[in-house]
Amino acid sequence: LQARLPDYMVPSHFSVLDKLPLTPNGKIDRKALPAPELNLTNAYEAPRNDIEQQLVQVWSSLLKQNNISIHDNFFSLGGDSILSIQIVARARQAGLHLTPRDLFSHQTIAELATVIGFGVVVNAEQGLVTGECLLTPIQHWFLAQDLPEYWHFNQSILLRVPVDLNVDALRQALTAVLSHHDALRLRYHRVNGDWQPSFATPEETVPLSIEDLSQCQNPVAELQRLTQSYQTRLNLTDGPLTHLVLFKLTDSARLFWCIHHLVVDGVSWRILQEDLHTAYTQMAAGQPLQLPAKTSSFKAWAEHLAHYARRSDLASELAEWQALPALSLPVDNPSGENRLEHYQDYTITLNHKQTDALLREVPTAYNTRINDILLTALALSLSDWTGESQCLIDLEGHGRVTTLESKASALDLSRTVGWFTTIHPIALTLPSSSNKDLGAVLKAVKEQLRAIPNEGIGYGLLTQTGANSLPKGEILFNYLGQFDQGIEAELFDFAEETTGSDVSLKGQRDHLIDINGAISQGQLSLNWSYSGDCYIAATIKNLAESYKIHLQHLISHCQKGQQGVTPSDFPLAPVAQSTLDALYTHYEGLQDLYPLSPMQQGMLFHALYEPSSGVYFEQMQLTLSNLEPTAFKAAWQYQQERHPILRSAFLTEHQPVLQVVQTEVPLLWRERDWRGMSSETQDLQLRALLLQERNKGFDLSQAPLMRFDLIRLDEQRYVFIQHHHHILMDGWCLPITFSEVRDSYLALSRGRTPQLPVRRPYRDYIAWLQQQDTTAARHYWQQRLAGFITPTRLPIVNPKTENSDYRETSYCLDEGSSQQLQRFARAQRVTLNTLVQGAWALLLSRYSRESDICFGVTVSGRHAPLSGIEQMMGLFINTLPLRIDANPEYSVKDYLLSIQTQHQNDNRYAHSPLFEIQTNSDVPNGTALFESLLVFENYPLGDALESKAACYQIEDFQGIEYTNYPLTIAIMPGEVLGFKVSYDNNRISQDSLERLWGHLKTLLTAFLDNPEQSISHLPMLTEAEQQQLQTWNDTTTDYPKDQTIIDLFEQQVEKTPDNIAVVFEEQQLSYSELNRQA
Repeated sequence: LQARLPDYMVPSHFSVLDKLPLTPNGKIDRKALPAPELNLTNAYEAPRNDIEQQLVQVWSSLLKQNNISIHDNFFSLGGDSILSIQIVARARQAGLHLTPRDLFSHQTIAELATVIGFGVVVNAEQGLVTGECLLTPIQHWFLAQDLPEYWHFNQSILLRVPVDLNVDALRQALTAVLSHHDALRLRYHRVNGDWQPSFATPEETVPLSIEDLSQCQNPVAELQRLTQSYQTRLNLTDGPLTHLVLFKLTDSARLFWCIHHLVVDGVSWRILQEDLHTAYTQMAAGQPLQLPAKTSSFKAWAEHLAHYARRSDLASELAEWQALPALSLPVDNPSGENRLEHYQDYTITLNHKQTDALLREVPTAYNTRINDILLTALALSLSDWTGESQCLIDLEGHGRVTTLESKASALDLSRTVGWFTTIHPIALTLPSSSNKDLGAVLKAVKEQLRAIPNEGIGYGLLTQTGANSLPKGEILFNYLGQFDQGIEAELFDFAEETTGSDVSLKGQRDHLIDINGAISQGQLSLNWSYSGDCYIAATIKNLAESYKIHLQHLISHCQKGQQGVTPSDFPLAPVAQSTLDALYTHYEGLQDLYPLSPMQQGMLFHALYEPSSGVYFEQMQLTLSNLEPTAFKAAWQYQQERHPILRSAFLTEHQPVLQVVQTEVPLLWRERDWRGMSSETQDLQLRALLLQERNKGFDLSQAPLMRFDLIRLDEQRYVFIQHHHHILMDGWCLPITFSEVRDSYLALSRGRTPQLPVRRPYRDYIAWLQQQDTTAARHYWQQRLAGFITPTRLPIVNPKTENSDYRETSYCLDEGSSQQLQRFARAQRVTLNTLVQGAWALLLSRYSRESDICFGVTVSGRHAPLSGIEQMMGLFINTLPLRIDANPEYSVKDYLLSIQTQHQNDNRYAHSPLFEIQTNSDVPNGTALFESLLVFENYPLGDALESKAACYQIEDFQGIEYTNYPLTIAIMPGEVLGFKVSYDNNRISQDSLERLWGHLKTLLTAFLDNPEQSISHLPMLTEAEQQQLQTWNDTTTDYPKDQTIIDLFEQQVEKTPDNIAVVFEEQQLSYSELNRQA
């Protein structure tokens, strides 16, 4: 098929059946066809630009996978929170700025590429960090334990290195690494009984020792003895806090590296190994040292945490932590001592196949992360052991909290060495169906984990700042990530020999049970450590094996094609799990859920309030020639697939109303052949079709809200109609849509896959809206509309009728006047939009005889500081009130400048919902703020409609749309200034509209006379109207100058005695009667 068909016509999946199901009539029963058993991963799509290519390279190097598609999910590929930090670090080395939070929000390369920043300055000291440093919560927790041998609390690694390792190059490399990572130079002194960290100057002597074991009879035992010795030699006060030992064996070598835990963690080790490898390679090759730029210092992070600890929202967390239940674990020997010297452990391991499934298959079932699965298994095994449905677990995390690290603060911890770990409790409650429905259990645990505020960092801060009696778990769980990933193994690889103990076995254990898990060499291992004086070995073994069984059951469950979503998958939408389960069943391929923008809310209200009015039903009509219909249809299919907003529907029954995005929706495409009809018949048919579609409307709860008609008129020409609801997109989207469809058409007609730039999804704009200060916006609009009580009325607008009859007409200025206005606007330093707004306000002032004027204006809404917002698809426009003081004493110049300044001020809160603005105004509820709306359509549609070589030709374009306002004026700048007026014919007559246009035109051109003149002197009446006034006032007539009025009256009596002369209420007198009574 690929040899015979273009790419877009080749099926992506084949289903083989023994026979096709038939209906009783012998036709294929399409409803009975089985659904394709599609692979859960997306079909491969190669990177389309340099950014995606660089991201693919970064992902491939760290995830150890080839052929990564730009639509592959990071977590489905085995990614986790620790790997996300490494992804960020590698991307930034390539000049691509992102945060771990970006990776959690945009989990595919295609999505991630849309939020990449460039050239973002990170606030990181590139020289030596000096001075004192604050203690972080985890350091405070450790030092407060006051362990007898606190200097022996380390982390270490043992690496296999070449036997001919260049020792001088190793020393130089180590010197560079110690200088580069300031935390390794920290020292800890007691000051008035409290520990005070500070940075020491670099040591002249590098902490590297060499031990020759090549002649030793039992080198493995000697290596273990010596590493144990070196583990005890670290000194918190005088240093060093790290030491390296090169062991030379008979035919190989080992490099031992231990660091006190106060200055290192699991993520740090990955950074240190990478930098040591890089520096050694450069030194050994005689190259200049070049390590990646420093990221934010540990000192800066400690200060950032101290600042955060003073915030009020942290205090609000206290009640949440205090509300956790105090739960105890069973103990075999209640009087036993939980001390380090009684250390015992038990390890369970998954095989390679199970581990790979855990990493790559399991996450796709319920959109989970590995900790969700591991902790669900733990909750189930603890429930079996204790008989309780709830357990309290202390959860240890890497601590580089994405919610506190942001682009705005320019804080970057992706390559910072230090001890960032957080420990916080989590109470996991199993649902009542836990024995039967593993999916429900997994979803419940997942949601409880997502509900932890700021990844638990507040717990440690509150403890550090003196919060007492916070609940604490008796079992600690820590998943350390994948130690196979991101580690260069060309020179330094993990060795298998055991080393001395990292931790002194003197002192009290902090938990009854510690579980530490990691993936190494493709297998997940979990080590369960405990006090042998508190538990017998069989208890922990049974608990660990029970855990393993539950974990295997969860893996198997997720491999069976089970799928589901949870509320945390849709962080922008307030939705309950029960509602979500129903939606997941109803909307096949549920991809996203989020609220509506302010304008969407308004349009939805009017669409539901007047469902048959056709309001906001848009129709774009193009006349095309030289068209290949198959490629044209495929281009629109591609367009619908690539933009989530085009696959959106609206949950009108849900409160608040949400929009739902599906992964796939059908393309509602019809083709008609009208060849053979006369042009008159075609015109009649076309008008009937447009009206029929408008009357049909859309069911807003079912996507797509877009339909297409392609009609062949003759051998060369087609009429194409796009029907869609305005709630999906605004006028700014038209040039984006038509240019993308054109480019896709060109590619598809040549048998190629379209290569279009990625656009940010509309949801990012909704997310930005949710972050805005609604209080400040509400206060602004209250002040802005204070004292405005009575809306500005247009006398030509009649009262609202039961039904609306929207129509459209167009006007324009001549080219000369249009060019003069543009030059005038530039000279006065105002926009053309301001000129029209000023003229319209004057017209309303003259019509209403008021100077305090308000009417509606539509703003683009694309002012939000989102990169690429000008190319995003969706409804960004918003309607706002524009209040103007039309004081007649204003000069034209001052009047226009005041309007522009006020409009710019309004734009700061242009995202505010109109219904909220009105609610907080002094205008009575139920009364509209305005009856007329101005829309300035300055998007570059013309460029998108221009034809390219070998493409279809656009001969004509027409757009039809109606708002809910009785009068909407769309201003269209160009060589001539155009005005498209849509109006309710049941409320505004055509004659009134013609007069209104004449007045607006006169006011506009009157601006040109003199910018210093008072606006009260500007004429509004047309020349014809002024002539009519002169005619009406020309009452001069001849009369007999030799007669009195009495003489003339008596002559009239004689001429018409019986005609009525006067009328008063029910009485009337004829001329003769009046004359008799005179």
